[in-house]
Formats: sequence, C-alpha cells, structure tokens
Amino acid sequence: MSLIYISLFGILGVLLRYQINFLTISKNIPPTIIANILGCLIIGVCYYYQIIKPEIKITKYIMTGLCGALTTYSSFNLEIFKFIEQQKIIEFLIYIGLTFIFCLIATSLGYFGAKFFFQS
Repeated sequence: MSLIYISLFGILGVLLRYQINFLTISKNIPPTIIANILGCLIIGVCYYYQIIKPEIKITKYIMTGLCGALTTYSSFNLEIFKFIEQQKIIEFLIYIGLTFIFCLIATSLGYFGAKFFFQS
C-alpha cells in the first residue's frame, strides 16, 4: 500500500512541477528555483509533523512522493551547467547562492511554522 501512496503523491508532485515550469519570474531565474523552494517548505513541515506524530505515515509519502517528484536536482544542475557554458559566471553564482539560501529558509520556515501551528 505504501508504494501506491508514494506513487499518488509522486503524480501530484509531477503535475505541480509541470505547472511551475510555466511561471516566469525573470529571464535569468529559471522556474526550478520555485519548485525547489516550495519542496523545501513542504519537506520542512512534514519533517516537523513526523517528529511530533510519528504514527502518522502520510508525511513519509509526501516527502518521498510529492517532494521527490517536485524538486529537481538534475534540472538544477543542468541550469547551472548552462550558466557556466554561456560564461555567465555572475548569474551562476547568484543562482547557486539564492537557491541554497532560500531553500534553507523555506525548510526552516516549514519546520518552525509547523512547530508553531501543530504544538499542543
């Protein structure tokens, strides 16, 4: 049954990722950063909820299925490679920095936000 749940959440993650591809923030910022930040926010919430309610298994399915399909490390690396290939070193550094900073912030916000809302 676990594989079915992971698969269903994976489908949701893929569909969400597909829709995010149509977002245009800037010509120099690929939509992958949105997918990664959102995935980090979701995984932060799920991680905290998993700590306080370990008997609830849905968080594992969301983290594995939805976040696994939504976040895109291979796409992230391809985008980084393209910046290097095009000799856009400043954009390369900004993109890496923004991704790591905002994804860490999103994970922290998800975790601490969940801690605030789910505290008994």
